[in-house]
Amino acid sequence: MWRGWPRWRFVKIKHRLFALFAFFAAFLGLSAAAMLQYVYRVYDAHLYEESARSLNISLRTVDMELKQIERLSFNILSEPQVQELLEQLKSETNDYGRFRLHESLKNRLLGFADMNRYVLSVHFVDLVGQETVVGTAPAYTPTSRKEWLLRLASERQGAFVWVPPDEDEPALVLVRDVRSWSFQRLELERLGTLMIRVRLDKLLGDLSDPRDSRMLIADDDRVVYTPDDALASLAEGVPNGVERGYDIVSRSGDTYFRTYVRSPYTGWTYVHAIPYGNVFRAVVAMKRTAVAVLSVLLLIVCLLGLRFVRSVTRPIERLARRMRLVGMGNFEVDGWDDEPSTVDELGSLHRTFRSMVEKINELIRENYVRQLAIREAEYKALQAQINPHFLYNTLDSINWLAKMNRQPQISAMVESLGALLRNAVNPKTHLITVEEECRIAEHYALIQKIRFGDRLEIDFNVADDVRGCLVPKLVLQPLMENAVHYALDRMLETCRIRVSAVAAGDDVVLTVEDNGPGIDPEWLRAWKNGEIPAQRTGIGLKNIDERIKITFGEAYGVELDSEPGRGTRVSIRIPRKEAAGHVQGAAGG
Repeated sequence: MWRGWPRWRFVKIKHRLFALFAFFAAFLGLSAAAMLQYVYRVYDAHLYEESARSLNISLRTVDMELKQIERLSFNILSEPQVQELLEQLKSETNDYGRFRLHESLKNRLLGFADMNRYVLSVHFVDLVGQETVVGTAPAYTPTSRKEWLLRLASERQGAFVWVPPDEDEPALVLVRDVRSWSFQRLELERLGTLMIRVRLDKLLGDLSDPRDSRMLIADDDRVVYTPDDALASLAEGVPNGVERGYDIVSRSGDTYFRTYVRSPYTGWTYVHAIPYGNVFRAVVAMKRTAVAVLSVLLLIVCLLGLRFVRSVTRPIERLARRMRLVGMGNFEVDGWDDEPSTVDELGSLHRTFRSMVEKINELIRENYVRQLAIREAEYKALQAQINPHFLYNTLDSINWLAKMNRQPQISAMVESLGALLRNAVNPKTHLITVEEECRIAEHYALIQKIRFGDRLEIDFNVADDVRGCLVPKLVLQPLMENAVHYALDRMLETCRIRVSAVAAGDDVVLTVEDNGPGIDPEWLRAWKNGEIPAQRTGIGLKNIDERIKITFGEAYGVELDSEPGRGTRVSIRIPRKEAAGHVQGAAGG
């Protein structure tokens, strides 16, 4: 190749090397620039897809909440006591009797109004126009609007209808007639009208996008919801009959990237608008920054290449002088910036020697840091011994103050909390008896029973022949905490938790069982197959299972059984090994 260019023979070898180095650097730079351009194009395409996907998720969330409120309205009108009160209202003519029936109805509606956080108020209008209102923000409906809503509900003949907000009513309203559910008559008689006012602004506010986006809802040419009246024009121009799409629009001198999706449930069109400059200005700046960085990197690579070529002829005596310095105990390499960077034997020798000196220096530093870590660990160990004593003394003082002020529940909770802390921070023992483990669980149960009252019942059934058996500390309390969190928090009736410990041949089985809603079968299957990741629910059970297997072997561990709607049972199987004190006590007895 170079034989056809006579002048190349007179070019110095360092210039040849540098030219070759620069050629490859330029080739890599151009390749990187092409890759960056491709990546940005892919990013632009994904931006459109992600925005549409985000809007679709918001749509499904809003529709789901509205369906829940629709089901709430059905639960109200089909509730037997409500039906009975409405039947009595229909036939009652005495004013005082009607007043008492409306008060009873109001008390029944109060429970329904609190079931959904987006419900402002629940209204019932009887056949004579008298209105009952309950909720967090009750407001009686003006007569003209009430008559219009009653006509609208009557036209639907028992079906529900959503009424969008307007100037007179800022809330979204569900309206439907209430019909008699009596099976003694074949026809469904009208008993009144039910109206539920919904905070649409709060519902959409919970779905707000941190990227300065705007969420609007339009019903054909009418704006159902907008966070700002000045942005209402963003809902204009959306094609009718189109299920989903996107475009770029200009409003009031600002450009927006707009996506829209039509809801199959309400028929409304959800519009998601993002200021165009907020997104694409950053992309343009990123492109310019990447080009500048790439250019600087290419320049740096060329300079390093020149330095690399020039360093070929560095004298070997410099290496010998550094060896003498190291022999005298000087291991600092900060001033060694002029060693050769070649790949020949000389460069390899320099780099190997420098690497050796750096490792020696690193070992010296590691030894120094290790000594500091030992001192810090000793200090923290001493501090860990002091802090619990201060906490126990404080809890003991609170306990006595509660007793002096005749607060037995506070005293009991403080005593149980102190016992839990003592067992949690006590590092002296890993294995305790079943009796001691159940006592820890009883302290936790006492605190939770005082906290939740009649909503929680916890029973213990521990066989006498297993009380002295050894079990890893703190295995029952996390299981009870899971039962409280995933059973009691998700049910309205009393949560019953049963804790038992019985012998099963040569093993001991400890069980925590609840009557909660149960576990999803797919999640249960994934947990049994070991597919639950660390950040998901199930890590506590996994930790307990691993502790038991490490302590007693792979034959033991945690078993999980659950059926949706029938509760959950968690069993711990351990070998039947009694503590020395219990064995002697049994022998002596």
